[in-house]
Order: sequence, then structure tokens, then C-alpha cells
Amino acid sequence: MMISGMRLSVKPLKILFALEEGAHFFYYKSAVRELARRGYSVRVLFAKRVDGTALDPVDELKREYPGVEHGRSFYRAGITRKVLLWIRAILNYRRFLILPERPDYYRWRLITYLPFWMQPLVRSEAVSINFLIRPKLVWKILHWIDGMIRPDARISAQIKEYGPDAVVASSGNLLSSSPDFEYLRAARSLGIPSALSIMSWDYLETKGVVHVLPDRLLVWNTLQEEEARVSHRIPAEHIRITGVSYFDDLFSFRTPSRSREEFCGKFGIN
Repeated sequence: MMISGMRLSVKPLKILFALEEGAHFFYYKSAVRELARRGYSVRVLFAKRVDGTALDPVDELKREYPGVEHGRSFYRAGITRKVLLWIRAILNYRRFLILPERPDYYRWRLITYLPFWMQPLVRSEAVSINFLIRPKLVWKILHWIDGMIRPDARISAQIKEYGPDAVVASSGNLLSSSPDFEYLRAARSLGIPSALSIMSWDYLETKGVVHVLPDRLLVWNTLQEEEARVSHRIPAEHIRITGVSYFDDLFSFRTPSRSREEFCGKFGIN
């Protein structure tokens, strides 16, 4: 069954979440709980920081819902990992180079992630190569190379072994080294619907490029939706506004003391 290009099934779905670290589960706990409550199977993968008490919230859900499980996600291995990190570092840097409304701070903090030989050349006043990075042709070539690199074999095998109906990746770190884009890349090659969930309120505005286009980009609100369309050139049909799942618990057990209209009127809020 197909609706708006997405595959739906009458059977309980299997959802695979790929997060960078255990502490990030906090942002998705309520979403995973709701999926499990509906009878879906959910596997959450973490690449690092999964020791100590980091996974207590996951273990809590596992005791309540047998369909919830967790494991390790993988970073890309081999020489292509380094190639992709350099390509993405240049593309991330270029984004803030061509956005005049963004403070230079965002561009300067990305310089340390560029290939070592480029760093003095973009800092230099006399021999700066920024003019070589700005053209759209540079973006097209680097993005094309990124897209031509095959998915990591371990990641593809891990996804196939679980056989999910959808893969959800969390927006990763500033370096673009987190596994999110690699799981999206592998899911796309396997024909599995994918979603990239924006984890923080400022990710789209202050971080880098969305390097792998997911089937759905899940944003918090209309401001992020506009940033995704205008600044990142994400087609509107790929974007869904979902709200902020980690605030769900704040509203699940509280009854407002006054209506929205009363509150806004008292404090002069539109």
C-alpha cells in the first residue's frame, strides 16, 4: 500500500533508529515509547557512549515493551571515510562562505575540519582560495562524488539483517562524522524509506549541509521548515513538521491552568 510515495503496511512495523551516542536517546524516548505502544518493533543503535547509565532510559523501555532493543551502530570504515569527511568539511565551510547573513564565526569554526593543506589558504588575506570554493560548480562536483561512493558494507548488512520498514537517523555533529548520513545512504540503496530527524533547535541554521537527502526531513516547526527549504534547498515535499518529541512528557501529565488565549492575553503575546 502506498500513500504519498511512502510504503505503508498493515502488519506491525519495524523501525531502526541510528543515533550517534547514548545520551541522544533522551530526544527520542517519547517517540520510541509511542511506536512501541502501538505494537511496532524498534531497534535503536548507538555509535558511542553507551556505558554507565547512558542507556538506562532505553533499558527502562525494554522492560516495559519487549519490542524495543538496542545495539551498536557503525562508523564508515576505510579510505572512503576520510574522503567523505574532507568533501563534507569543504561543503560545510562553503555554505557559510556564501551566506552573507551568517556571522563569520560559523565559517571560522569550520576551518579546523578542512584538509590540513587548505586551512592556511582560506585563512590567508594574501592568497586566499575562497574564490575557488564559492562557485556552484564546486558544490555540484563534490556532491556528485559524495553520491557516487557506495554505502558501507557493514552498515548495509546490519540494516538488511534487521529488515526494517523505515530507517530514522538523528542529525549528527558539526564534523559530519556521525553515522547518520551513512545509514541514510545505505537505506536508500536498499530501497528502505528513510527519515532524518533534526535533533536541536539550531541544527539547520548553524551546522553544515544535509549531505544525503532522506525521504523525509523531520523538523520542529515552520521556522525550521523555512530554513530547510530556503537555505538548504530541501524540496518541500520531503519535509514534515513534527514538533519536538522530547517535550511530550511535559504535556502528558499536566493540565494547563489557563487557556492559550488567557495566557497570551495576560502577557501580551501574539
